[in-house]
Amino acid sequence: MKIYWLKKMMKKRLINCIFLFLQEEKKSLKERLQAIQEVTQTVQNAIGYVASLGEAVKNIRKIADSCCQGNH
Repeated sequence: MKIYWLKKMMKKRLINCIFLFLQEEKKSLKERLQAIQEVTQTVQNAIGYVASLGEAVKNIRKIADSCCQGNH
């Protein structure tokens, strides 16, 4: 469920960023760069979250393998 929420949030941020670029030409370069930075940070957070999940799964698998082999 968290992954779905994260994916939805990333999509929303990306759409907002694109909208900023297309909405008005009055937007300053600084505002555009800030929008890109927000999207980049969201993507980095998502990658970190997925990496964390992968590491947790790897650790659980190691523990399960260890228990099955009788190495407590």
